[in-house]
Amino acid sequence: WLEAGTNKVYNCTFTENTASGASYTGEIYCNGGTNTITNDIIWNNTSIYCVRTSSGTNTLSYLLYDDDPETAGTNSLNDQNPLFLDAANNNFSISSTSPAKNSGTNTNMPSVDILENARDGSYDRGCYEYMPIYYWVGGTGNWSQYATHWATSSGGSSFQTTAPTSTDNVIFDSNSGTGTVTIDAQAYANSLTMTGYTGSLAGTFGLDVYGSLVVGSGMTWSHSGTLTFKATSTGKTITSNSKTLACPITFNGSGGGWTLSDNLTLSSSSAFTLTAGTLDLSSFTLTTAGDFTKASAFTFTPSSGTMKFTGNSSAINGTTAAPSFYNLIVNKTAGQTLSTGGSVTSLTCTNNFTETTGNFTAPATMTVSGALAVTAGTFAVGASSVTATGATTNTGTITISTGTYDANGSFDATGGNVTFSGAGNLNLGSIVTSLGTFTRGTASGSTVTYDAAGAQNVAAVDYYNLTFAGSGTKTLQGNIDISGSNGEGVLTVGSGTTFEIGDYTVTHTNLDDLGSENNTISGTVTLNNGIWTPTYGQSANLTNSGSITVTGTGTIYLKGGRGHTLGTFTPGSGTVYYSRNGTMSISANTFNNLIIAGTSDAKTLSGNVTVNGDFTNSATGSSFSASTYSLTVKGSFINNASFSAGTGTVILNGVSAQTISGSTDPNFYNVTLNNSSGASIALNTTVQNLFTFTSGK
Repeated sequence: WLEAGTNKVYNCTFTENTASGASYTGEIYCNGGTNTITNDIIWNNTSIYCVRTSSGTNTLSYLLYDDDPETAGTNSLNDQNPLFLDAANNNFSISSTSPAKNSGTNTNMPSVDILENARDGSYDRGCYEYMPIYYWVGGTGNWSQYATHWATSSGGSSFQTTAPTSTDNVIFDSNSGTGTVTIDAQAYANSLTMTGYTGSLAGTFGLDVYGSLVVGSGMTWSHSGTLTFKATSTGKTITSNSKTLACPITFNGSGGGWTLSDNLTLSSSSAFTLTAGTLDLSSFTLTTAGDFTKASAFTFTPSSGTMKFTGNSSAINGTTAAPSFYNLIVNKTAGQTLSTGGSVTSLTCTNNFTETTGNFTAPATMTVSGALAVTAGTFAVGASSVTATGATTNTGTITISTGTYDANGSFDATGGNVTFSGAGNLNLGSIVTSLGTFTRGTASGSTVTYDAAGAQNVAAVDYYNLTFAGSGTKTLQGNIDISGSNGEGVLTVGSGTTFEIGDYTVTHTNLDDLGSENNTISGTVTLNNGIWTPTYGQSANLTNSGSITVTGTGTIYLKGGRGHTLGTFTPGSGTVYYSRNGTMSISANTFNNLIIAGTSDAKTLSGNVTVNGDFTNSATGSSFSASTYSLTVKGSFINNASFSAGTGTVILNGVSAQTISGSTDPNFYNVTLNNSSGASIALNTTVQNLFTFTSGK
């Protein structure tokens, strides 16, 4: 419908259309404007006129039609069949004997056809420029034998005078015969179509294709020379019909554009090289056993397709720093590795990454927007940074040296392995089902961080450093140890998070003679009936600006450090041990049961302390020092070691009757009894200064 302005309808094909409505009976309806209609085929439509010129200024020329136009044109062909190649299958290219061939005008016409094939000096009418066709006949032979095998028609006996060139369309069909066609010298074709062919294509020389490729579903492709796609225009397609191509493939056509029409598979160690042009995988799978090399000038469009690597060790190479895939599958031979090389420093999967067999080594940075699955083999993070937005499942092995694996989705390594060999990081941002067989490493400090914005279960494995971030409660699922080769492990509980130990045991087993790695609590630690040993080093302190809550009879062992801060401490019915073999400062808090242990040096109050339960001094070989502070005890006072009273005061103010017992005279400075139920003394006891009876006897 042409109505206003300047309109040009050049080199178009109109066929198998029906004009709608009695008033608009024309494939082209001119109802105004300035209209030029040239070099068009208008054939086999249902209408009165091929061009209806109701109004406007209309110029018609070089048309081929079967329904007369309302206004006669010049140099037009009436009722001459355009001889489409295969109209029944929507192939409206023209044949070699078509009246449209070489009968158009090239004045002001487009220089390429609808497929962007260059038009020669004598333009054809319609949207397709005629391309010479070479038909293989005679079965077995060499590609170069044009006089006996390259016919001018399917199954024909008239032969071409040269082998195909880059402008010639090449066809192998059911009339080509069986046997083997060998490419015995560098070969060329515009488009190469092998539909219906049941023979084999072989040879070691290269084959350059400047158009589209269709591999026959019944043929064998054993050709091992390089297949190079060299189109300089877009719109080309590659159809392999489930056939494996035993050759390297290169795309090297500036301005060329190809789209996969089905899955494409390369066998053996065939390399896949992208030098110039564009390739769109559409929704299909591209499989190669060799290297994938992409130049920075090439546009690789994965769409919703899949890149799959098989065979022996190979690499993702090229001058592109950050190639991107939709789905990426590693299906290498067991023990073989897919890695990155060249200028590649980053890799992106906008959907899923799957490793089924073989190994994979990540580049410096890697991002997977969907799921990451390792079902076998090793996924080596190394010193790299890997981020998985979707679910991580691992029944193989994930190794981390100094890099970071950031699992923003769920993480499940049931049946798999997670292995650290250096000071790397594993960040867990969602549901954690299992860390599998977990190796924390011993050479330096690996760190596991649970950083979801919400509740998480904490896997029952032994950690080097364990960090809680984000928010919500992180609930322990079993007994764990936090430590390195010499006790350097660190627990960090971030603000807004709660580490719920519950009834389990958290240990810090290895003694650190020199380390000073503080355990930092900015959030909350809760303990029911479990056991928590937050430190076991000479200088590693528990630094708490948050809170610690004991809800049951849990036990806290402070086996290391010199000056712990317990923050907001709720003792419950629990017990706290100060048991470092060395000097310790006892924080000014309220405890339930407080036990002083260790084999050397003094444990000294840093402020007034209240003990709601029993106080026990069993620091054999060391001593307890009250300094100038008060020690208030509401249960039993048990002294089995040196008690240095300083100028401090021991206050007994329980509700039930209390007992001062043990094996060693506490040698008090001041004692105050403020318990109406009284107290009994079960050992020889010295009071250096005052014994004050406020209540009781």
